Amino acid sequence: MNAKPPINDYTNLPNSLLKQTLGLQNRQHGQYLGQTSSYDTRLINLSPFNGRGEFVSSPGTLRRVSPQTHFIMKSESQLEIDDELANLDLVESIVQPHGKALVDLYFRIVHPSFPIMHKNVFLEKYARTYREFTPPMLASVYILALNWWSYSPDLVNLPKPDVHKLEKLAPKFMIDVLNRPKLSTVQAGLLLLQRPEGDSWALTGQLVAVAQELGLHLDCSRWRIPEWERSLRKRLAWALFMQDKWGALIHGRPSLIHLEDWSVRPVELRDFPETADDDSEEEGSSEIEKGRLAFINMISLTEILTDILDTFFTLRATSSIASEGDNAIAVTLERAKPIQLKLKEWYSKLPPCLAVGETKARKLSSTGQSIPSILYCPQQLTQKKRLTPPLLLLSRNNPSPRHPTSLPPNPHTRQHNNPPNHASSSQNPLHNRHLSHLQARTNPPPIFLVLRVQNEPRHHSDFWKLTMGNERDGRGGGMVS
Repeated sequence: MNAKPPINDYTNLPNSLLKQTLGLQNRQHGQYLGQTSSYDTRLINLSPFNGRGEFVSSPGTLRRVSPQTHFIMKSESQLEIDDELANLDLVESIVQPHGKALVDLYFRIVHPSFPIMHKNVFLEKYARTYREFTPPMLASVYILALNWWSYSPDLVNLPKPDVHKLEKLAPKFMIDVLNRPKLSTVQAGLLLLQRPEGDSWALTGQLVAVAQELGLHLDCSRWRIPEWERSLRKRLAWALFMQDKWGALIHGRPSLIHLEDWSVRPVELRDFPETADDDSEEEGSSEIEKGRLAFINMISLTEILTDILDTFFTLRATSSIASEGDNAIAVTLERAKPIQLKLKEWYSKLPPCLAVGETKARKLSSTGQSIPSILYCPQQLTQKKRLTPPLLLLSRNNPSPRHPTSLPPNPHTRQHNNPPNHASSSQNPLHNRHLSHLQARTNPPPIFLVLRVQNEPRHHSDFWKLTMGNERDGRGGGMVS
């Protein structure tokens, strides 16, 4: 194990990407100072900041990243550091001596489709010592990589570490770091939400709160931080945005992120440091280009989902529609029209490489079914001369009950080879049950989102179809085409 002492200050570290980092400092964490906090921006700006935009004060070091945006940096106690190092050693002891191979596996398969980390920053820290991470960050990377153990020629014939030990420890480690948040706290939480049986609306809520502590909801495009960190913050913020919106839909909960307090700029291709030239040539790797395009397009789809939730499913929206009485359905149809147009435009602009079933030989598909087949069909079905509301059908072979990101499927999660039938809904008992319910009611609900569920998928990865060229791979147990 590479258990040498970690570096506590990156400021003078030669040739490091971390020199000016705000959110990934070691042994200290930063908290955003909001407009109504006890720190007045006008008074803060009178402080004698040094060339790095820092001013040492009694509660902590003030750091100015823009004239209107400040953070307070606080050091961690020695007790916290000692506990963290002991927990890191425990995590590493569970997977040793395979830590490096698992990190390689993670960045080869998971990261291209779920790019919430900066690969070179992670590898720079890992090359020095695993002790530069937080315990939940290290554990979450190992947990997801262990799902792909059989996809490494160097690991497939070796005894597999006990992933259940890590899964029991990781939530406890998350509790330890919530009050001293870093970008890695949100990264670790999002990764843990992608594991089998890892769904948690409560954890999603905690991550949203942590993200606000870190200022992830703000436009960082002009902040005085490294360019790679600005792009990382955008990708991470939008990943959390997706987790929140789809989680709200599936759990039937109010969304925790509101557009009135969201100024994050759209993600662009330049915000992804890796390109197709960085694709791994090893069999069974994910494609970077498809992964980032799927990530960007899932964000766009999630923005449309936000419109759906705000238009039809807030308490105020449902009360407003109900108050329309006999005119409720006409109002619903009118409100649905612009959303239907957005869905149609979104679908028409999908890159050809994201078409369902589009695969490349010897590669895992980062699309498969990650982009949903959407049937936005205003069914003009009559019942007592009354129009039923539009049915928005998000249709997948195996839709996830949890999260929409383009993370490749767990190869050990049961897959189903039941192609969707968009031409006829008569074979979909869930659809029929809701449709009968709609037709039977004299005052039907304003809108339904019908998810085609087969055999109760239990994991996010059930959303995605595992494809690898045209050969069947017996190692991972996944579906191939």
